[in-house]
Amino acid sequence: MRRNIFVLSALLVCLGLLVSCSRENALLIVSVNEGKPVNSDLADFGIFKDATDPEADPEYISVTPDDVVPIELSYSEIGLGLPTWRPYTAHITKATITFTKVLGEAPEVLPKVESRVNISVVSDPEGKKSTKGYITLIPAIWKDEVFGAGAGSPDELSNEATLKAKIKLEGVDKATGASITAETEVLVNIGNFWDEPSRIGD
Repeated sequence: MRRNIFVLSALLVCLGLLVSCSRENALLIVSVNEGKPVNSDLADFGIFKDATDPEADPEYISVTPDDVVPIELSYSEIGLGLPTWRPYTAHITKATITFTKVLGEAPEVLPKVESRVNISVVSDPEGKKSTKGYITLIPAIWKDEVFGAGAGSPDELSNEATLKAKIKLEGVDKATGASITAETEVLVNIGNFWDEPSRIGD
């Protein structure tokens, strides 16, 4: 009887050690937009001419761009802690962004953004390695809905609002199936800024 109790106790201790090797908050957002605030342009302005029609007149157009920003992640899950077996990989599938008004004319209540993500981060137990990817922080349709389509003009540079964007990433560990999340915040300046001609093909 005593031997059975001893064996059971030993198993419980081992199980406790295995569980303790799984790190809480092992997924970390190292940086968003290389650590800089995001300047979200309401519109790019340019001239479009139909190349297939020689007689077509040039057309003045405006395009609201999506804001796709770089993001850097690290994952330090150690699992069983075996030095020769580290298959742990965080597969990020979803980003949810909620906004809080800091300055400017933004509405008090802002719709949240949910976007698909496809980033895989292989675990580095020492936390020294990171993986870079991209997320859609603010889609064009969101800016059109909140601030109006084609807002502003190319001659009027402005900062309409400064927002605090809270980013929540969600995914799973490919080896264990465990759900994982990570959160961070970034400042977003929304307005009419200098255009990026390549976004409308100029």
